[in-house]
Amino acid sequence: MLVENETKSTHKRATSYIARDTLLDQLRNQQIPCQEAFDTLFGIQNLLWLIVALALLRIPVLRLLRGQSPVDLGFLEWSLEGYRGTLIMFVFMMWSCYLFYLLHWLNAKGVLHVRLADVLFRLMSLLMLILPFKWISFRGLSPVPSFFLVLQAHSFFLKSFSFYSVIASAEEDGTAKEELLNLRNFSYFILAPTLVYRTKGYPKSDKIRIGFLLMQILRGLGLLAVIYLIITEQMLPVFYKAGKLSLLESIVLLTLPAGSLYLALFFITFEVALNIFAEVTFFADHYFYEDWWNSLSYDEFSRKWNRPVHEWLAQHVYKRARIRGFSRMGGIAYTTLFSAIFHEIILAITFGKFRLYMTMMMMLQIPLMFGMKLIMRKDSLVRKRIVNTFFWFGMFIGPAILITFNVYDWYIQSSGLN
Repeated sequence: MLVENETKSTHKRATSYIARDTLLDQLRNQQIPCQEAFDTLFGIQNLLWLIVALALLRIPVLRLLRGQSPVDLGFLEWSLEGYRGTLIMFVFMMWSCYLFYLLHWLNAKGVLHVRLADVLFRLMSLLMLILPFKWISFRGLSPVPSFFLVLQAHSFFLKSFSFYSVIASAEEDGTAKEELLNLRNFSYFILAPTLVYRTKGYPKSDKIRIGFLLMQILRGLGLLAVIYLIITEQMLPVFYKAGKLSLLESIVLLTLPAGSLYLALFFITFEVALNIFAEVTFFADHYFYEDWWNSLSYDEFSRKWNRPVHEWLAQHVYKRARIRGFSRMGGIAYTTLFSAIFHEIILAITFGKFRLYMTMMMMLQIPLMFGMKLIMRKDSLVRKRIVNTFFWFGMFIGPAILITFNVYDWYIQSSGLN
């Protein structure tokens, strides 16, 4: 009887053979539904997180075994120098945005002529960019708080510019300015995770999801730890050898940690920080990025990886360029140049020296964009993989080059090395 049952079981397994691909091929060829594919790979996701954790915790564990502190706290102390002044400056910049609202309000009341309001608008916009630079120079801040301060200054500048421009454009279309000015909507706009002002407001959520908020905070703390370990354990040792390594050696050593740092900064910004701001402000549109990791050209990447900035550029730079007679490609080139200069200003203020590394690399994307599109004229899976692999190579080598030419140069100057 036992033999008979075993024979039946064996026969049942034998008859279950069918013509089918391997599991990975089925996933690759999209033969498995999306949710089922996600469930199928959850163990692989856990494995990847475990590999990242083991790679990052290896050195802290070794330091503990040697009786040392698990992490280098010197970098943290150095980064937090002058944090009180940085927070005060941040609050001051946020409140200064209301000066742009005041300009429109005074003009609507007939106190301020529209031309004088425009002159004051340009002057205040310039001051909003210059003031952080003066503050950073005066306080002698390190690049970490400097970068935070400059990034927030540019964010408030983009918000203020959008508000002023949208109100002015709506008035030109025949709407009374007094109907457009709403202090409550403006105050919400300053706090909300968006850069484009809308007179009709934004979609709102009904409540704050406490569980979701706590999960984002935990993710943020984990990513901060990852960022700190990448910088202190994988990047600073390269900077300490600044006088002994060539630029090419530095780029090679920084390629993997720089690319990893870029990814960590992306997730902590767009998946954590913006989600937290959206949740606490009841901002219902959490669509801050698209599937940029599948990009087949750099213009596709620029559209997908940072939707708040992309929407601002599309509304206030590209659209205006087209109105002024630029062709589609001319508008793209003009917008790319504008974005490159803006990024260059952020790096220049952060590291205290104006360079053109970022501008040159971003403008190089334009011919690369044509080349990648030329390859993709014939759509095929092989071509997609080749182009996307080239894109990812650039995503790792690009940050390494920028860090080498900016941070590395700044470190040499600060250390007095030749």
